[in-house]
Amino acid sequence: MKISKFKDVDTYEDILHKDTVEKELKNIQDQSAAEHSENKAILKNIKPRSERTKIFNQAINEDFIILETADELFNPPKTCKDIFDESSDLSEVNQFFILEEGVDPDRCKQRKFNFDTDTQFAIRLDQYSGDANGYFPLAGHTENNSSDIHLINDTLYKINIKIDEDPQNIKLEDGFTMSLNDIEKENQLSFKRDYTISGYTLNYIVESKANS
Repeated sequence: MKISKFKDVDTYEDILHKDTVEKELKNIQDQSAAEHSENKAILKNIKPRSERTKIFNQAINEDFIILETADELFNPPKTCKDIFDESSDLSEVNQFFILEEGVDPDRCKQRKFNFDTDTQFAIRLDQYSGDANGYFPLAGHTENNSSDIHLINDTLYKINIKIDEDPQNIKLEDGFTMSLNDIEKENQLSFKRDYTISGYTLNYIVESKANS
C-alpha cells in the first residue's frame, strides 16, 4: 500500500521540469513536415500499458430527510472539538435534520460547509445504498482475478477505506492518493466519508494485473 500527497505547491525542480517540457514541445512544433510524419509513425506504434485499466467516478448521494429554515434561525452551538478542516467554501445553509427518536439533546453538534455531525442521527430515505455503518461498496475490481487500485481523495474530507471485515480501517486524507496492490476478486472493499450532507464523488483507477 502506498499513500501520496497530490496537492503540493510546485517545487523548484517541478518548475524546471515544466520549462524543459515546454521547450521540447516548442521544438516539436518547429519541425519540418517530414519530421512530423516520422514522429507520428513512431507514436502510432506505442501501445498502452494495459488494455484493462479503467477509471471510475463513483458518485455517492446521501439521501437524508432535511428541512429548511432561515439562516438566522439555524446556528448550531460550537460546543465540541473542531473536527472539520476548513478546506472549501462550499456552503449548506437553511437546513436542519429530522432526527431519529431517542437522540441525546445534549449531544455535541457541529456544522461546517457540507458536513454536519448530526448526519449519524438523521433519518435516511429508502433508496440509501450503503450498509448499516454508512459504507458504500467499491466497484470495478470484481471482474478481474487480481487488481491494483489507485484511489484519489479530492472530496474535502478524509475517506475511510475498509477491506473485507478488518476492523482496522484505512484513513485517506483529503489531498492524498492511495495504491492498494494485489486486491483479489473475492476481496470486499468499501468506503465512507463521515458527516456528509450533500454527497460526493470518489475517483479511482482499477488496473488488472498482467497474470490475471
